[in-house]
Amino acid sequence: MSGYYQLQRALLLARSLSGVAESHGILCGLLCGGATLGTQSWFDHVLGNEGSGCDAPRETLDLLAQIAEETVRAMDDAEAPFLPLLPDDDEPVSERAAALVDWCEGFLYGFGNNGSTDLCEFSQEGREFVSDLKEITRMDVLSLEDDEENEVALSELMEYIKAGTLILREEVCAPKSFSGGLH
Repeated sequence: MSGYYQLQRALLLARSLSGVAESHGILCGLLCGGATLGTQSWFDHVLGNEGSGCDAPRETLDLLAQIAEETVRAMDDAEAPFLPLLPDDDEPVSERAAALVDWCEGFLYGFGNNGSTDLCEFSQEGREFVSDLKEITRMDVLSLEDDEENEVALSELMEYIKAGTLILREEVCAPKSFSGGLH
């Protein structure tokens, strides 16, 4: 998947109000909410351009489209493992945990903005996952130490989020296309 830092640069160029992790979380939430709206919808959420995305540099739009395609492929193809787009493992635990919180907030935003998502339609496991994401967004991560215990906890949380995301994606929709180019 395209890199966290590459997207960070592109979003800065586009003056996006969303960070990388939050942006990717929005995409994943839209997809797990059953979105078939096309990339333009994600662009609008991330870039805040209410409809066009025309103000963003072409490289940003191209990169967003590439990430959307890669994310759909990873969610729908067992051979292409899904990963939330987060800082590299060599970054401090507190920075990676803060990005994970941002990703969860973005996911919940995208999931809730689908408009047709009713949690009653999900399995107990799916409902619990959404509830757990809400709890994760309340974590105090700024004071986390870079130690083995926090590293293991963050790794376990990442695995849970990866699995839960794929479970929701599977429950909501048999693999669907997330297409629709730039307008």
